Formats: sequence, structure tokens, C-alpha cells
Amino acid sequence: MNDLLYRRLRIRADAGWRHVVRAAAFQFDRQMLHDPAFRAARKRFYRSMLAEYRADQRDLANAFRF
Repeated sequence: MNDLLYRRLRIRADAGWRHVVRAAAFQFDRQMLHDPAFRAARKRFYRSMLAEYRADQRDLANAFRF
């Protein structure tokens, strides 16, 4: 499931982690961004997107390893 959401962000593997977090934040509704009740869910989402990003970077590095 997270892989589909990560692909929806359209982040390149060579982008920085801040770009990933910024793109993920734009996926949320404005009220959800400011509601403290959703804080734990937002953090889980950001962490899962960053984990997918790191896996994407590893795959890229392994593809070009000599």
C-alpha cells in the first residue's frame, strides 16, 4: 500500500529527504495538517514515505553498482 502512495508523490531518488516530507505534506487536507488528533497518523505516514524513499535510493545505488 505504501509503495503506491510513494509513487504518487513523484519524487526522484536523488531528491533530498525534505522534498519527500514536503510532497507528503501536500497530500493531506488542510484541516488534517493542523488537527492535533491526527499527529500520530501524520508521523507514521511521513516515516513510511521516508522508508520507501530510502529503499528507492538503495535500489538506485544497487542498479548502478559496478
